[in-house]
Amino acid sequence: MFETVILIGAICGSIMVIGSMILLYRGAISLQAAATSEALSIELIDEIKLSTRYPALALFLIGFIFFISAAWFAQQGDAKKLTLEGVVSSPDELVDIEIYLSAGPWKQDVSDERGKFSILFHPNIESLHATVIAPGYENSGVTRNVKVNKGSVSIGTIEVGRRIVDNIVPKNDIPPRQAGRTLSSGGQF
Repeated sequence: MFETVILIGAICGSIMVIGSMILLYRGAISLQAAATSEALSIELIDEIKLSTRYPALALFLIGFIFFISAAWFAQQGDAKKLTLEGVVSSPDELVDIEIYLSAGPWKQDVSDERGKFSILFHPNIESLHATVIAPGYENSGVTRNVKVNKGSVSIGTIEVGRRIVDNIVPKNDIPPRQAGRTLSSGGQF
């Protein structure tokens, strides 16, 4: 729907400008001064005042406004901005803390025996999962389910506990991975 509105705005703007040029070319409208001293006057926010004695320019202006507003809305995109607020606390110094924000999962069964599917999802990001990853702390991986309220999410205060690993020193004598056997793990992130 959003893309359709942008497309309609761009098409209307183009039609207005091109149509105005055609009308000007055929002589249906002209750029000669109107009979009055001010034929068209536009005032914006008591600061900007535009006036002209050539009312045919209004058609170009209206088309230009359609086209520019469609481009501006397309630049904004469909996704909304979201502010995440909260506090991560520990009696020790906070080092390498990360926050993951995730939504979903949205799932649907695949009922075709051949495995083909075409499923339309309507994602709802009004309910999110905020996870604080704090490697080396007692309570790493604390997850809170949060609700979006007017473009803002508050996760409150998350206590990650004391730092139990101060410094990780890499070992030089780690054997290479064995060919043919790989270990893998998966998660939500």
